[in-house]
Amino acid sequence: MGLINDMVRSSTSSYGIGQFKFDDQDPESKYLLQQINRNQRRRWRKESRVPKQVLMVFWNWELKIESAPPTTGMALDRFLELLWEFLRTCSEKETGGAALTLYLETVRSELMSIGKGRISSKRPSLKLPL
Repeated sequence: MGLINDMVRSSTSSYGIGQFKFDDQDPESKYLLQQINRNQRRRWRKESRVPKQVLMVFWNWELKIESAPPTTGMALDRFLELLWEFLRTCSEKETGGAALTLYLETVRSELMSIGKGRISSKRPSLKLPL
């Protein structure tokens, strides 16, 4: 499972799920993720729409893919496009490395997980800029 999926699913847990354990995170991230509601989880599962709380956590981690803090959710394909652009223009080595890891991990786990029950005909088609 991917980090974004773990973050969305962690909203139903008091400990976090998978790669995203709340013990390792700051209280603000934990609070944000616990605010993800059932409709947002459903939209993630069925439409691949990243909840705004997940985008806010990334914003707080200095992965600022937009010019202003997120106010709404975002389609997964749009998120990956913006993350790729951020990665190409990022001047800080550490932040760029984190963005690359997130990009590759998300593509691998959310778009290329054939046979693992995650990809379906509902997934958007996406041209990868690699």
